[in-house]
Amino acid sequence: MPDATRVVDLTTRKRFLVAECEAHRRAFGLELAQFQGSISGFAQPVRSAMSASRLLFLAAPFAGFVLGRRKGRSGGWFKMGLVGWQLFRRFQPLWAQFRHRE
Repeated sequence: MPDATRVVDLTTRKRFLVAECEAHRRAFGLELAQFQGSISGFAQPVRSAMSASRLLFLAAPFAGFVLGRRKGRSGGWFKMGLVGWQLFRRFQPLWAQFRHRE
């Protein structure tokens, strides 16, 4: 049969460990809230950059149309360069796969 003083020590130790765990849990919650606050300050510029990239994504076809319709040699070269760039971007993964094939 276990000693009565040992059982009391174990229950006291268990209560202490539970209290310590609860203190750590609360401290972690506070640190997490502070971290989320600092991240929200960082997230705003990222959100605005993402919205700007979406705007550019929508404006690019219009700009290509306007520049492509312009009379003169520069518009023709620009249009050919844009088409060339788009073709390069489309076929570049295929070309890279072909080059690395053994």
